[in-house]
Amino acid sequence: MASETQRTLQADTAFGFLDSSLASSQIYHPQLISNQDEHMMLRAIRHEIVRAERFTFSVAFITPGALALLKQALVDFRGSGVIVTSTYLNFNAPDTFRELLGFSGVEVFVHHEVGKGFHPKGYLFEEPESSTAIIGSSNLTARALLQNKEWNLRFSALPGGDIVEQLRREISGQMQSSVPLTVSGLRHMKLTIPGAIATSWLKCHLLSTPRRIGGRRNRVVLEH
Repeated sequence: MASETQRTLQADTAFGFLDSSLASSQIYHPQLISNQDEHMMLRAIRHEIVRAERFTFSVAFITPGALALLKQALVDFRGSGVIVTSTYLNFNAPDTFRELLGFSGVEVFVHHEVGKGFHPKGYLFEEPESSTAIIGSSNLTARALLQNKEWNLRFSALPGGDIVEQLRREISGQMQSSVPLTVSGLRHMKLTIPGAIATSWLKCHLLSTPRRIGGRRNRVVLEH
């Protein structure tokens, strides 16, 4: 027998994708988040973090301003989180990486595939009986969360749904192609020259250190 969450999700999905005249609680219904009126990306992420037990952010660009906006939500979060980002276009500064290490329970991975631009903008939030994703145009920057004209689609699925499996496989692949961000690794990044030093740091650790995916949070590894 379907649970209450399953029945609600099925009704909301039918309302959103099939027929808007159907009865719906509009809890899990698909929604366009464009930073207009109440449909703000910051509000959507905060809302999903509160009800999730796990989250994954896969974003090319992150700014300290965005982290400040989400800081309380991330500090209060009691589940497990993963953030996959990169040094693509040398956008992310060492200050950003340093701040990311301050969140307990959140593992950070820096994507490193040379010659392949890392440009995703996806957010996955998992509950025991449902998974919700927000995928679209917003990076984790203050302007993308509050000001820019964006198109992000929020949708939900049951944990056994194929789209959830697709997302998990993609995340797993990204993590396998990434270096865990750690305190000792961060020491190699000089704050005055973010781009060149960040890329040098990645190359150095890829050549000298075996990678471990998973394990203790905020690990101090990646030594020479």
